[in-house]
Amino acid sequence: MKTGKRNNLAPEQFRKFLKICGQFFAIAAILVLLGFSFQKTKVKETTYFWQIDPDLCTFCGRCETDCVLPVSAVKCVHAKKLCGYCDLCGGYYRANVKELNTAAENLICPTGAIQRKFIEEPYFEYTINEDLCIGCGKCAKGCNAFGNGSLYLQIKQELCKNCNECHIARNCPAGAIKRVPVSEAYCIKATFAKNRFPKPDFESGYVYPKQQLIIPNEALWSYIDIAILLLLMGFVAWAVIKKQVRVPVILTSLVSVAYFGFFRHGCVCSIGAIQNVALAIVSHSYTIPFYVLLLFILPIIFTLFFGRVFCAGVCPIGALQELVNVKNYKLSKVVTGVLSIFPWIYLGFAVLFAVTNSRFIICHYDPFVGIFRLGGELPLILFGIILLIFSVFTGRPFCRFLCPYGAILSLFSRISFLQVKITKKECINCQLCHNACPVDAIRPPYENKVKEKRSVGVKRMLRYMIFLPLMVMGGALLMSMLSNNLSRANNEVQLYSMVLKNETQPQTIQSLELQAFYAQERTVEELATQVAEIKKEFRLWSGIVGAFIGLVIGLTLINLSTKRTRKLYEIEAAGCISCGRCFKYCPQNIIK
Repeated sequence: MKTGKRNNLAPEQFRKFLKICGQFFAIAAILVLLGFSFQKTKVKETTYFWQIDPDLCTFCGRCETDCVLPVSAVKCVHAKKLCGYCDLCGGYYRANVKELNTAAENLICPTGAIQRKFIEEPYFEYTINEDLCIGCGKCAKGCNAFGNGSLYLQIKQELCKNCNECHIARNCPAGAIKRVPVSEAYCIKATFAKNRFPKPDFESGYVYPKQQLIIPNEALWSYIDIAILLLLMGFVAWAVIKKQVRVPVILTSLVSVAYFGFFRHGCVCSIGAIQNVALAIVSHSYTIPFYVLLLFILPIIFTLFFGRVFCAGVCPIGALQELVNVKNYKLSKVVTGVLSIFPWIYLGFAVLFAVTNSRFIICHYDPFVGIFRLGGELPLILFGIILLIFSVFTGRPFCRFLCPYGAILSLFSRISFLQVKITKKECINCQLCHNACPVDAIRPPYENKVKEKRSVGVKRMLRYMIFLPLMVMGGALLMSMLSNNLSRANNEVQLYSMVLKNETQPQTIQSLELQAFYAQERTVEELATQVAEIKKEFRLWSGIVGAFIGLVIGLTLINLSTKRTRKLYEIEAAGCISCGRCFKYCPQNIIK
């Protein structure tokens, strides 16, 4: 009897020991991550903006077409102290114009956003109507070609959504759009691009108007975001851990969707911040905003202590799916097991493209940001709508089978100090909580009636120990072989292919990328050296990501093939999203 009791307790004690070890390593990992990230963080620079460098801009026209907004946030700015106030203005009239009048066929601006006013002979003042300007850059291109270059393009910060990855910057052929601190929110043009015309000598007492450039107080909104994030996570933790009630989770979901979703437009978010942190760790030049670091690390800390309270209703994507969920059709364990691999694969590729400074794929392929902004790329909006339709009939498809941040949180939730409990009383195995769980995170009782021999168990574990390293090595080898193809996602690698093709077979009509390359007087040798370094980074990181994916697939297959004896219904801490649906279904919670 005594020996049997000790054998029954041993597995439970061993699991507790592993959990304590996991908590220790999790805290150490968070501290190490904070240490690395703080080195790349400027606390004073809470917010960064996207801005155009006038010296690099080639006025290609993509600022008009590639902005996520219906009308681009890029507008033409006029540095009037550099203007020659010419009668024949290259930024106002079309090239080779026959008559100097204001007829539409003579004007270069397609929307009539440039207004002309007579000052005195022979000077005319030109003013930009920003409500009509669409950021096409035609006027700036004409001014730089035939005038002093006083017209140039800038991102108006009061209009810009300040996306984590600027869609225009990703497609800019000249690489003219960079992330800048608040102190450099506008690149004021103070020197002549081309000093073709002298400064006007006004005799009428004309005074240069002051340039009005608005810088929104994003720092204040950043503090508000963090305060609301902490408040909502604390509120959910109190509700599901202490009170075991669901209503606060629903209220939190409504607030999150309204504020973080439709008001703050879902960007920058904790999910996308994965890429910022990854790039900050490996890059010597990238500086991560302190606000973004907090968005990433705070939900992880809360998860380590209270479980996935962020996923419950604080994340606007999860909250939106939670609010539309009506029915919960169960998927088989094999299907959910296979689909659960995809968030880890997505995480691996997101980190790969981030650390190689190629692109932020989480932000680019976000299916919900277009819904929150009420506009965006149609395929992604349709994908988001499809996910919401699936969310009506099954719980959280994006969170369970796509979200890379949810995958990270599941690791910390597995070893959290405080975990959600269905009831504080004794479980009666009624199955109601299992049927109610939208993410199938409640495991039913299981009695392993087939008792395997010790020798068979040892052989099975040895097979696992051989199988897992083979999966890791196989994944690393496969991804390393694909690294050259993956590197084509990098703009510089794409440009190098275009340049080589143009050098061997000169093109009559060159792409915008080629025009920008030759205009900046870059050499093929310099580009080749840079591309070789990029491909080297891809080989390294592709191997690491491949090993990681192989490890995940191997562990998932091992997990599907193993079963643990359970006498009662138990919450799987890694998969539980702390939604609280199980509370009201448990009869023990109703009985007083």
